[in-house]
Amino acid sequence: MKNFTFLLIGLVALTFTTNAQKTIAKKTKKATKASYVYKQPNNCSPYTAMLIADIKNKGRTDKLVEKYNLTERENKFFVSAFIKVSDELNKSELYDLNIKLNTQAGNIYTAIIPVENLEKLFLIEGVEYVEIGHKAEFQLDEARSATWVDLVHDGYNLSQSYTGDGVIVGDIDCGFDYTHPTFYNADYTQYRISRVWEQNETGTPPPVYSYGNELVGESTITSDGYDITNSSHGTHVTGIAAGSGSILSDAYKGVAYESEIVLVSLHSPPADTYIADGISYIFDCADFAGKPAVINISLGNHFGPHDGTSFFDQYCDAMVGEGRILVGAAGNDGFFKLHLNYDFGSNEETVYSFIEFLGSSNNTNGSTFIAIWGEAYTDFTIAVNICNIDNQVYEDYTPYISTSTDNTYNYTLIDSDPTDSDECIVSITVEHSNPFNNKPNVKIYFDNTDQDEPGDIYDYVEIEIKGSNTSFDAWCCSEGPIFTNKGFASPRLDGNTNTTIAEIGGTGNSIITVGAYTSKNNYYDFQGINHNIPYYVENGEIAPFSGLGPTVDGRIKPDITAPGNVIVSSVNSFDAQYTSTSTEVVDGVNDGTTTWWFATMQGTSMACPMVTGIVALWLEANPNLTPDEIKQFMQNNAWTDSYTGSVPNYTWGYGKINAHETIKAIENTVGVATFNKNNKLSIFSNPSNGQIILNINDETMANIQIFDLLGKIVYSKQIKNIKNKTVVKIDISNNSQGIYFVKVYNDNIVKVKKIILY
Repeated sequence: MKNFTFLLIGLVALTFTTNAQKTIAKKTKKATKASYVYKQPNNCSPYTAMLIADIKNKGRTDKLVEKYNLTERENKFFVSAFIKVSDELNKSELYDLNIKLNTQAGNIYTAIIPVENLEKLFLIEGVEYVEIGHKAEFQLDEARSATWVDLVHDGYNLSQSYTGDGVIVGDIDCGFDYTHPTFYNADYTQYRISRVWEQNETGTPPPVYSYGNELVGESTITSDGYDITNSSHGTHVTGIAAGSGSILSDAYKGVAYESEIVLVSLHSPPADTYIADGISYIFDCADFAGKPAVINISLGNHFGPHDGTSFFDQYCDAMVGEGRILVGAAGNDGFFKLHLNYDFGSNEETVYSFIEFLGSSNNTNGSTFIAIWGEAYTDFTIAVNICNIDNQVYEDYTPYISTSTDNTYNYTLIDSDPTDSDECIVSITVEHSNPFNNKPNVKIYFDNTDQDEPGDIYDYVEIEIKGSNTSFDAWCCSEGPIFTNKGFASPRLDGNTNTTIAEIGGTGNSIITVGAYTSKNNYYDFQGINHNIPYYVENGEIAPFSGLGPTVDGRIKPDITAPGNVIVSSVNSFDAQYTSTSTEVVDGVNDGTTTWWFATMQGTSMACPMVTGIVALWLEANPNLTPDEIKQFMQNNAWTDSYTGSVPNYTWGYGKINAHETIKAIENTVGVATFNKNNKLSIFSNPSNGQIILNINDETMANIQIFDLLGKIVYSKQIKNIKNKTVVKIDISNNSQGIYFVKVYNDNIVKVKKIILY
């Protein structure tokens, strides 16, 4: 085996040396003309402009639905979007276009927009920027002891044991089995899922939202049974964060096993806009219950700038706060060369990179988005080429397109196959200066799936970029494609694994981003057969797939690491891929009729809920912790070893999470004990029709104010003789629909909660 390995390496080296001596011939023909050009308005994002251009260019409807996450209702197509607005906006103009506004964070709304009215939106005064939702992808025993969670459960050297009691754990995902015994308490007497929002179903949506169906209460939720049958991702993730293990006792118990659970079954196809709505929904549920909340987001993509300025990252920054925490996955692309970057000198240079589709039949055939972000206040130029790397000639190519424009272009490139020419469909959209970071931004989509014949193994799509006194970062946005130089010398660039940290869970300033390490590399399945895990490394080592930092603006990411390679947790009993003979299944529980399984999975999707559950334990100790405070406690008490090396770094962040030492530090903080059971304010019902009940659990609070988004006070009351718990009934039903804030305070304490009138 060693001789074979050395031989293989030698052959690869020979191939690279041979290619390095070759050069690609210069372009000799005229560039292909665009079949359509769309001049987008300056408040339209590149991705949004690409959709409009495809519609105007009469693109195939089935292709557009998949490409842009469109949904169909009553023979009309809709798209989800973020909308940034100013004070000049008259929302009635949006309603006239049948645009449904869902959640709001600062001056950013999420919305559902009829595709036929999308262009009209840009003409409305006060609409500053529109970006349709980007597709999101799921980021797929020993773990509790590896993180010292068992010591926290036992209350070792602490003032009490911590189990997540009094905290809401939220999960935005799909593949939920609502009936799994792990979602009851340990003795099977109490059901712990309180609410579910199935975004993809029809029915009664939560108040304020315009889509989906809300399930409330044990009988309603369990009778529904599940959301989908072909996935177990959500069941596994939630089981890690908050499963009790039920009558199987400690072996498969999750972290915050006595927490309340709120689930959002994500819209299909998934997009960051729907995730944003899910965040708002779970935090609203927590406000209603008067509890702190931590939300798990095991999803990601690579469309954004990876610098914390994306629409989604800004939205999250506005949503989090005291007792409102988000935990995200670092992504599973740490061993894929999906990132490309280059710093141009003072003289104009041109660099190139081929796109290779790992796992496709020819490595040339596939489709993907490419996102390219330049340096603020500069420009660069791009072209897309079809290059035959065997005879080193360009077969077709687009013209050179500068980021100094704001246009969208559609092309059809054709290779030079003598008997059967293949088409490559290309869309390029350019934004001269993104309003959030002033960077030039190019989105490229190409479909080269026609290269599927045996003779098509050499016809690669090549990205060409030229510039001076600037730099760029680029990402392959789909699963499978990478940047490669195919062994050719500079100026053809190889991709790299730097900054493979994912958007959504990995790049935000306010999100706790989690990488994965190995805590189990061998296990026995339900049949007693021994298996090594798929991504085998030593226990304690970083998982090969774990996404790597830094962010483009130089921040340390991930923030922390946790076990994620491999984890045993609950799976969906309605998912047919899990049976007693499945190699991933390790155990099950049966009530005489149904068997519920526990099985292995790996990914930062699994590491993320480990941290989510641990944060729930910390919030039980101090419900008022902010994201910054949690990060500081976490960093100060993280575990390091020979694998992590010196921290912080771009692989491990600040090291491995240590639940026990961190909660000790939280308990030792002055005044923490007063946070544990006191100073609580709950509101019923919220959202509300204006009839509100306040439960004030603090004898020192005496004044109530309710004010709108502009700060105008619509209700004021002073309360005397407050008991241990005071109930106050309020009627503000004569006020208009929208978001308001309830403030309960005295000279020493202020509590503020958001309420929604409908």
